Amino acid sequence: MITPDDGEAGAAGSHPGRVLATRGRTESDLDECVNLMAEVHRRDGYPLRWPADPRRFLGTSKIFAAWVATVDGQVAGHVALSVASPDDAAPQLLGVTCSAPAGGDTADDGEMRGTGGAAGGGGVAAGDSGGVAMVSRLFVGAAARGYGAGRALMQQATEAAHERGLHLLLDVHSANTSAIALYERLGWNFIGTSRAQWGPDQVTLLSYTAPSRLRA
Repeated sequence: MITPDDGEAGAAGSHPGRVLATRGRTESDLDECVNLMAEVHRRDGYPLRWPADPRRFLGTSKIFAAWVATVDGQVAGHVALSVASPDDAAPQLLGVTCSAPAGGDTADDGEMRGTGGAAGGGGVAAGDSGGVAMVSRLFVGAAARGYGAGRALMQQATEAAHERGLHLLLDVHSANTSAIALYERLGWNFIGTSRAQWGPDQVTLLSYTAPSRLRA
């Protein structure tokens, strides 16, 4: 969940003395990420329902790479890339056949090092899931809003997917209007709407496919 003004400032230069950066998520970041996600959940309702095991939610075997945004060295945002699965709406809209996810742990460069991944620990190779991957677990805390953290995290994820020869997709709850505004500002292409069952909740999802290049 991103507020509408996230990405508009675009650089830490708009906030003298504060530094925005992105880096690969490490195992030692997980507790901070869980605390940050709890803040976002209380304020913005993401995730829709608080997971029974939030560390597992952020470290699910579907995820093969993850990054954090930091402001003055403090974790302030998160994004991950996931293997596309048959439960995701966007691949269904595109008619993509998906494979089972591979497991692993996150290393310093954002890669998931595990037992079932592709050579080099990426967790998915072009073709494993129809040559696509999903943006997942994107959230930004209040401390990073207005710094362009959402834009920076999306840029990181998109570049990493392109380097792997993967095209990036995402599904977003229709109520997450600020996140939708960010994606559309960045040039993501709307591909359709669908209904999904998230536990006890039936939700409307909007699906997007990444542009070949993010807008400035």
